[in-house]
Amino acid sequence: MGLLLSFILLVGSLKIFRLLFCIKKAVRQKRFDSARHCKTKKSHAVQHCCTTTNGGKTMENIKAIFTSCKTQQSQQPKKINTKQMVGMAMLAAVSIVFVSIIHFPLFPAAAFLEYDPADIPILIGAFAYGPGAGFLLAVVVSCIQGATVSAGSGVIGIVMHIAATGSCALICGSIYQKTKTKKGAAAALALGAFTMTAAMVLMNLILTPLFMGAPIETVMKMLVPVIIPFNLLKSAINCLITFLLYQSISHILRGVGK
Repeated sequence: MGLLLSFILLVGSLKIFRLLFCIKKAVRQKRFDSARHCKTKKSHAVQHCCTTTNGGKTMENIKAIFTSCKTQQSQQPKKINTKQMVGMAMLAAVSIVFVSIIHFPLFPAAAFLEYDPADIPILIGAFAYGPGAGFLLAVVVSCIQGATVSAGSGVIGIVMHIAATGSCALICGSIYQKTKTKKGAAAALALGAFTMTAAMVLMNLILTPLFMGAPIETVMKMLVPVIIPFNLLKSAINCLITFLLYQSISHILRGVGK
């Protein structure tokens, strides 16, 4: 049953990432057409340089054209290829399987708050493929999870999951991509854990009264004894496991992404 669920989720994730990949490909084609136009302008500028007598002014124009084209090319995002898309789909499927089979309360007094390791594959994806890929994984996993294993939480649960896990993935991925060291990974995950906790506090203050029908005063009374400790502990556990696992499987993910 677990293997069947994993296969179904993997196929579904692949279809979602394929759709996103097609959209990104169309945008990239438009950027390519713009870059080709820049090359044409360069060629015309060089030809004009060979025939004009006002060489100083022409060289300034050529330099401006080359600088403009170089800036446009440097601003283009990195290409997400098919193999990387497969790697991200696998991580998304593993995340859904995790949350479906591993979930238990950390505090008996608040049994409705359950721990699950679903964020671990997302954070690994943020380390391996960058903050944008990590956030995209958070969005896809949150939508699939909200429509299947956590359907009871509805749209509000999806929004809270995207806000918390997405912000953590963006922070962790951004910091790690600049350092790519163990110290950098530890600092990124520590800051990510605090960011996730802060996001959940904010989302609980805004959305929990709407979802549970409880007054905001009741939510505020739960912040210190329940909400903050639970989210700190949950994010700390997931970040620690991510730190311990990533170095062991990073070569596999890099192989998939190439």
